[in-house]
Amino acid sequence: MSIWSKALLALAGTLLFFQGRVVSLTAYVLFGLYLGFRYATRHAVGTLRASRFGKRVRLFPGERADVVLEIASDSPFPLPWILVEETVDQNLRAREYGAYLFGISLGSRGRCVLTYPIEARSRGVYSIGPVHLTTGDPLGFAETRVELAGLTEVLVYPRIHPLDALGPGVVAVAGTTKSYKRRIEDISRPVGVRDYVAGESVRHVHWKATAHAQSLKVKTFEATGHDDWVVVLDLVPEHYRSWNVTSMSELAIEVAASLLADAARKRQAFGLYMLGRVQGTKRSSFWSSGVRKGHAHLATCLEMLARAELGGESAGVVTVLEQAAARVAASTTIFVVTPRVDARIAASLLRVAKTGRRAVVVEVTDDPESGSLPAGVGYARVSYRGDIARTFTGRHPIGAIHR
Repeated sequence: MSIWSKALLALAGTLLFFQGRVVSLTAYVLFGLYLGFRYATRHAVGTLRASRFGKRVRLFPGERADVVLEIASDSPFPLPWILVEETVDQNLRAREYGAYLFGISLGSRGRCVLTYPIEARSRGVYSIGPVHLTTGDPLGFAETRVELAGLTEVLVYPRIHPLDALGPGVVAVAGTTKSYKRRIEDISRPVGVRDYVAGESVRHVHWKATAHAQSLKVKTFEATGHDDWVVVLDLVPEHYRSWNVTSMSELAIEVAASLLADAARKRQAFGLYMLGRVQGTKRSSFWSSGVRKGHAHLATCLEMLARAELGGESAGVVTVLEQAAARVAASTTIFVVTPRVDARIAASLLRVAKTGRRAVVVEVTDDPESGSLPAGVGYARVSYRGDIARTFTGRHPIGAIHR
């Protein structure tokens, strides 16, 4: 209760001790106003609703989005003043904004829509909400504070770099994967028909098309080969140097995301295998997205990377690498994104290479020296340079995620 309401109630109580109709009427009016405003305010507050929605809740660092907050009341009693306080994570606040405070009023069964921007500053999972509403009656007899709208999750994906920004080594090892082995037609993926060529198997004849065209037609199939990419991401803390573990692990996540985005842009099948922790969990584990094509699968992989945190033990990388090699087709190229190739990883890469699969190490490090690799394993090196900070601004599948 405010000081003004206390004073009015004290005045009304004092007037009751004096005689006269005017005095008594004044006391009763003040007391009636207090009861009336208190009931009306409580009723109106009980019908308040708040809902939050935005055009996007999946962002890349540096991007902005508009958040729309709607406050509504179903009560016939108006609320002449409402203080709206929106809770926004510090990493989502737009630069020119401090606290997200708004002053509004609602009429009988009124509705108010508020819009404010958020800006993604770094990769991770953040939240908006809850919203706190403070309101009361016109004379300040009483104030009420309520919490509404709950939490809205905002996912900030890792930065996507063009492969040439990561260095010529990455372009070299990624650009040669298509022609590394002969492309094979997958008979489970028919894509069209063509004229029959003598000597071809009759099992592939398309009989309906043949009957319609009055000439032999055979099915065509989607070609598969070294177009499939799998990224194995090493997030084991002990593999990173203590003085730059944060920056280099973040760069490793960005390199993994860039490789996956490039595969999606080329319409290849791709997948992510990761050893680490997912934000909000305490246990390190092996995480896999599977190997598929398309923008929806890219969004799934990027969401895994947005939630990724350091975790796991050194021996676990070997387990993840060999499990990934066992689960994918023999024609798949396996990229191992790691800050350091130790003896166990090198031995595992040799075993993978002996199975006929192509292995490529993308070493994310600032160290001048790198570990030795077995013959037949591709190698690229990525370190921080001036051009690594820019994001991909060209046309690529990332734009489809927001639609």
